[in-house]
Amino acid sequence: MHVYMKKIVFKPILTIVFSALVLMSCSDDESVPTNETALTTFGAKATFESGRINSELFISKFIVNVEDFELEFDDDAFGDDDDGGPSGNYYGDLELEGPFELDLSQPDVVFPIANVDIPMGQYEELEFDITRSSNSESELFQRSILIEGTIQEVPFVFWHDFKEDVEVDFEDTNIDIVVESNGDSVIINFDLGFLFNTNIIDLSNATDNNGNGVIEISPTDQDGNNALAQLIKETIKDAIELLDD
Repeated sequence: MHVYMKKIVFKPILTIVFSALVLMSCSDDESVPTNETALTTFGAKATFESGRINSELFISKFIVNVEDFELEFDDDAFGDDDDGGPSGNYYGDLELEGPFELDLSQPDVVFPIANVDIPMGQYEELEFDITRSSNSESELFQRSILIEGTIQEVPFVFWHDFKEDVEVDFEDTNIDIVVESNGDSVIINFDLGFLFNTNIIDLSNATDNNGNGVIEISPTDQDGNNALAQLIKETIKDAIELLDD
């Protein structure tokens, strides 16, 4: 059997901050659910060029806290329901509880989330939560996202504590996630290049009002950047909502 690795491309998401890049295996034959399993890798990465987003912005750190991954089996592809597969073969959803603190500071380097055996077959939906960390020893404690770097050579820190459900629904069975063999993988891609495009969010207007040498952008900063933090949060959330369309 020939196995190919194929990128699923979502046209509305190509210019969205949080895009889902899923690597899937496919073949000429329809995937049939069985009680066989395959070792599958779940991971995440961030897209930005060598840390530099544009001539004025450099990203050195990007960490996000996620949990409750769920990969939902495509029951409709086989005309059945959750009670079992054809001829009594087993299949079901995959759940990974977490939390998982994803350090995506190195561009295009995949951060491993988990390697798990899952039933072979087609999966139509991927869900996970971006949520605040409860780890008191983590720099993400009580935060869900942290980005650091420099703006015009001045250090900056952005963080937020929002919670958001992310749902990517593969209603078109032609772009289902298909697990066929060991070594298949599901990779989530966070596109920082789009988020910090100056046409979307211009960080050059961020200020350091308390004069401590660090531009702080957060819901509670004293630098005068609360509105900018809100704009970044809403841009991320709007992008996530588009994933559901």
